[in-house]
Amino acid sequence: MSHKYSQDSDGPNATGPEQKTRSGKRRSSSISNHVALSENQGKASGVHRRGSHDETTPAPRKFIVAVDSTLKALLAGEDTDGDLKITVEDSGPKV
Repeated sequence: MSHKYSQDSDGPNATGPEQKTRSGKRRSSSISNHVALSENQGKASGVHRRGSHDETTPAPRKFIVAVDSTLKALLAGEDTDGDLKITVEDSGPKV
């Protein structure tokens, strides 16, 4: 998808985060997206936005409970047919 820019305020040298669509309507984009577009002459860059709920540390997660033993206990009590899935077909407790 190619973008056409007008000479006045849209394009690689634009100063704001607004762009014109092909129909001439204005639309806003984030400042970081605008900077990435202007640095790459309007071509998409490798900039990816990250949600605030994503992990930000490179260290692996630490769990408070012992996951392996908890999973074994859960499967022993609720996975009665031994297929490693807890389904309505199992005769274990329905929590």
